[in-house]
Parts: sequence; structure tokens; C-alpha cells
Amino acid sequence: MRSRTRARGFDIGRDLTDADAFIATEVFRDRPAMDRQGALPAVAETLSLLGQIAAAAPEATIYHVESSEPALG
Repeated sequence: MRSRTRARGFDIGRDLTDADAFIATEVFRDRPAMDRQGALPAVAETLSLLGQIAAAAPEATIYHVESSEPALG
């Protein structure tokens, strides 16, 4: 799936301050890549399942990064 959408990374983890919450972080090359990911049937299915089991609707924040560099080395 990553090669079709140009997603650069995906991480999921438990919220350290709330044991009943988790955090998912996705990194995309650009907005069209994010839109392609969002249009995939697997994403719609996953969001539908989350809607059935989650206590609240998902929250999302988009950060725009103009440049980056490796932190180590």
C-alpha cells in the first residue's frame, strides 16, 4: 500500500498519558499522496471499524513541514 500512495512512514502507539488511547502518525510526500491514501478502500474499512469500537471519533491534525534533516549523524 505504501508504494501506491507514496506514504513515507506509518507508526502507531499507545498514548503514554491515557491507556485507553492510541496515536497513529503517517508521513506523506505531499497532499496528493495523502489524498490517495485516504481514497483506498482499506482506509474506509478501517475507519468504519474504528467507528464501531472507539469511544469517540478520531481526531486529526495536519502538520506541514518545509524541510527536515537527520537528527543523528
